[in-house]
Amino acid sequence: MALFVIAVLLVQNYLLQNRIDRSQRIQPGDVLAVSIGTVLPVGDIPSFTVRSESKVSRVSGWPITVLENGKIGLPSVGNIDAHGKSVSEIRSEVVSRYAAVGKRIETSDVKIELISKRCVTVDFANE
Repeated sequence: MALFVIAVLLVQNYLLQNRIDRSQRIQPGDVLAVSIGTVLPVGDIPSFTVRSESKVSRVSGWPITVLENGKIGLPSVGNIDAHGKSVSEIRSEVVSRYAAVGKRIETSDVKIELISKRCVTVDFANE
């Protein structure tokens, strides 16, 4: 019973400390909501409720999980390194990569939001 109580407290503490902070650096396993103008349009796509330190908000975008190698895959430009970058840094990289393949996209057309931090599983061995 004591181990169960400790596990619950650890999980609660983790959840409280890992509310979405939009200034956080992106890590493998994080999930981003992404829409990019006409490339990944905003029309009929999922929307998510995101809880941050100060508010609850709705964001829309295609859910893209950051791979273990820190990359996200996007149509026409392939993989983009997201590991250790902020959302605004990833947004700038997306605009640059699409420009490099001849697709002019304005920064304001690129919507990227962190919607979920990497999930951590805690296993306890029976004693």
